[in-house]
Amino acid sequence: LTRVAIRLLSSKNARLMKECSIHDIARLCEAAVLSEVDGHGRELMIGLFARQAVGVLNGALDEQTRNEYSINIDSATSSEIVTLIWALGELGVRRSPAEEGKQLANKKLHLQFLDSLLSKVEVESLNLSALQRLIRGMVLMKLSESDQTILLPVLKRVTALISETTSANVLCSLAESVGVLKELEGK
Repeated sequence: LTRVAIRLLSSKNARLMKECSIHDIARLCEAAVLSEVDGHGRELMIGLFARQAVGVLNGALDEQTRNEYSINIDSATSSEIVTLIWALGELGVRRSPAEEGKQLANKKLHLQFLDSLLSKVEVESLNLSALQRLIRGMVLMKLSESDQTILLPVLKRVTALISETTSANVLCSLAESVGVLKELEGK
């Protein structure tokens, strides 16, 4: 079902995806990551779908083209934005400064307006699992110096919540994500 939905939304230059809600795009990106499709179906998801999703999001977040899309980014919850950032990172999308041009961003799986998405995240509303996804998504999307301003509130929130968790899986995932952050800092 995920493969069929992705194929439909990716066809005809993502015309249908431009009419979707941000909630549906976030859920579909998550489903693409979590699906267990192999072979050609997986290539379709990671290739065509991810490129189309990035193109649609870049258009919806760009002030010059925003009116051409039915997507209202402001209606997304912090949790949905975190899911979207995580899923895009898992699909191979990278952060790209807006100055690098739309063609590079769409063809190379580069999201130009990550800062716009990150600015909508209310860190205090996130639980540990969402914080772990946010950290992992930012790492996978190649966090830049300018994006690091959100890291301090994220890490403060993690510190506040970590003593309350009893899930070894969440703690291991969180430790892995923070470890990758530390490696990036050293480079």
